[in-house]
Amino acid sequence: MAHPPSTVPPFLGVSPPVNVDPPTEAEREATRHLEAFLKEAGSYESEGMSAARVKVIAKLQRMAEAWCEDLHGKAGSCPAAAPRSDALSRLATQAASNDRDGSTAHPPAASLPSLPSEPRQASHPKPLLLPFGSYRLDCHDPTSDLDLLLVLPRGLASRADFFQDFAGRVLRHHSGVSGLCPVPEAYTPVLKFRMDGLAVDLLFVALHGAEGGAKGGGELSGADLLDPSFLRGLDEWEVRSLNGVRVAEAILRLVPEPAAFSLTLRALKLWARRRKLYSSVLGFLGGVNLAILAAFVCQKYPLATPATLLLAFFRVYARWPWPSPAHPVLLCPLPPPPHPACAHLSSWTPSPAAGTRPLPPSLMTIVTPTFPAMNSAHNVGLPQLRRLQEELRRAESLTRPWLLDPRHLRRLQGGWRAL
Repeated sequence: MAHPPSTVPPFLGVSPPVNVDPPTEAEREATRHLEAFLKEAGSYESEGMSAARVKVIAKLQRMAEAWCEDLHGKAGSCPAAAPRSDALSRLATQAASNDRDGSTAHPPAASLPSLPSEPRQASHPKPLLLPFGSYRLDCHDPTSDLDLLLVLPRGLASRADFFQDFAGRVLRHHSGVSGLCPVPEAYTPVLKFRMDGLAVDLLFVALHGAEGGAKGGGELSGADLLDPSFLRGLDEWEVRSLNGVRVAEAILRLVPEPAAFSLTLRALKLWARRRKLYSSVLGFLGGVNLAILAAFVCQKYPLATPATLLLAFFRVYARWPWPSPAHPVLLCPLPPPPHPACAHLSSWTPSPAAGTRPLPPSLMTIVTPTFPAMNSAHNVGLPQLRRLQEELRRAESLTRPWLLDPRHLRRLQGGWRAL
């Protein structure tokens, strides 16, 4: 059925949509059944746990602020700053006081414009604590880690300071922190720990321009970091640390309806976990892989409900010509180097330029939508790919009748469990 152009979302992606029909009542009902099933399956966390995540972010924000105040005082660049011992002892007093405070209602993670922190006067820029991963994409469940990036102005602290001073002196002595595990030599350097029982993966980057705030004034947000000028002077470890935030923000900009995308991705994560397919460490798919794959389907069906998007996902990828490298999953045209200072950063391309070292061949090519582009599925092995293809074909065979005949959608309440 032809659809009025005024209600069709803007063209997103590298090719036009394949279907812009409006959803039927059967498709809306199927989505209600899907959401009810996800709640029954424990895919949503409680309001109390959601509030606990926000509280952990607030605590880490205050700890980062106290650490930065300390650094400014040590450097002598902020004469009004408190001595080192005063800044951190004040933090300990604040933490004890805040633990006694009650909780208040908070907006959902995907709509947070800035992170909560106690108002205080400061004569220097505050550090930024930015969420990414499942929390930013609003598809986290009770078992999800909290992925955060700490951003400081360039020159205030180094990566070594973060892993030695912030981890060893600030985090290690906080009563709510346990299981502290710095991994500075990882492909993406990370601090792993638990705060108040919640698993946290904390990354770090120091940026040129972070002290200047957003272009329109005020604090930087994750979306501001899509500006490629922030890549100036960064090494590959720093770029990878920054990429989590940049990729999450780019994905949310590249899907027609973020809420439909988030619900679809939440369902896909549950499917992948239950079918033992959710582990990038073991050569299967991780969160960023599923997010890009789901976003691509959202672009092809911009008006579809999450139930229809889930069925379309299995139909599209059960037929995808893996392992052919000639058919990458792309959400946008490949961005060129934004600045000569970024020319040293290697970016994924279908065919390497003359004189450059070719990247090793991959069985699956799922490309991140920011510069430098990376194949997020580079570690998928042949046995894992075969298993993924078997599971996609199984899911597609189960759901094909529902997608081809909308009347079957009304019987989906029990069908979701069969997946």
